[in-house]
Amino acid sequence: MDRIETNWSEEIREMTSERIEEEDEGDMAVVLNERVRRRAPEDWNALSVIKQWRRRKNAKFISLNL
Repeated sequence: MDRIETNWSEEIREMTSERIEEEDEGDMAVVLNERVRRRAPEDWNALSVIKQWRRRKNAKFISLNL
């Protein structure tokens, strides 16, 4: 049986640094989201916007299938 030489401290270092990079990217996404986030106008109605987008999407789908 062959023996495999593994430098475990190097492997752990690499995995740790990869994990830290992944978490830093996630934190950056939160920071960017908070930076562009703003309050909606008082008269803004999310339900009507959602219905409007659905009507548009369905109208395009129907016109493509004719």
